[in-house]
Amino acid sequence: MAAAWLARHKGVKVRIVEKRDGKILAGQADGLQCRTLEVLQSFGFADRAWKDANHMLEVRISNPPPKS
Repeated sequence: MAAAWLARHKGVKVRIVEKRDGKILAGQADGLQCRTLEVLQSFGFADRAWKDANHMLEVRISNPPPKS
């Protein structure tokens, strides 16, 4: 995202290098924070992302204790 923003708004030439050697088949960060929507708005498509999103009212995150 930072590279895309710099290229579009500041004219900086960028190159993205991915450490993984294969395709990403599952989500890595499947939620958007308010600040992310602000950045998407700077690209002009936050409204589309908001409309296409699955809105969640509650989230539960748990971390099971380590096995002893």
